[in-house]
Amino acid sequence: MTPIPRRAGCALWLVDLDEPAGAQALATLSADERARAGRFIFDRDRERFMAARSALRQVLASHLGMQPAQLVFTVGTYGKPVLAQLPGCRFNLSHSGRYGLIALSPQDEVGVDIEILRDMPDALAMAEAHFDAQDAAALAALPPGQRSIAFLAAWTRGEACLKALGTGFSGPGLPATGIDLAPRKVQMAVPGTTACTARLESFELPEAGAVASLALLDAQARAAAPLHGPRSMMSMAVQA
Repeated sequence: MTPIPRRAGCALWLVDLDEPAGAQALATLSADERARAGRFIFDRDRERFMAARSALRQVLASHLGMQPAQLVFTVGTYGKPVLAQLPGCRFNLSHSGRYGLIALSPQDEVGVDIEILRDMPDALAMAEAHFDAQDAAALAALPPGQRSIAFLAAWTRGEACLKALGTGFSGPGLPATGIDLAPRKVQMAVPGTTACTARLESFELPEAGAVASLALLDAQARAAAPLHGPRSMMSMAVQA
């Protein structure tokens, strides 16, 4: 597990999920985590899941001055993990292939997403199916050689926003976030609640051959605007 430079005030760790976690680290997992691991069909996927969860426990326990096995996770309205003992501790975990990324935020709700860079021959079709129309058009306008990284950048940005909100990718499409790595602000409004803003940071991780995005949602705005409907009810707009 390797600390990487902070982004937007968040502490970040890159985790090689193919490095043996060790029996002592795996022993900190809860019965629920072990049960979830047991549902994976392939050994590699099961081992990577356990490595990611044990790494998350180590990071949070070190930050909170607790033992990893003492941490008890519960879930929010939409299934986002929350610490039962300290629900105000804001964190998020993402993984792609052999790498995981952990983010710990000092005050804001956080979402993080990582994707291993790879050729995406179906990028245009996937963008048409899942992206906002503006982002899909911007992707189509790029030379073919630039589309794969732009697609993965936009994908991680959208996922990070939804993970900060706590909804996850459960609706018809991702929010409009832009297809490059430039910082953005995304205004999100849920009918009947207070609008809130996600601050986006995107960056490459050369050591992992990956691209990642981080979204921070103002904690007070999030508390004032609980989500009571499906993600498709949200309206979102990109600001420079």
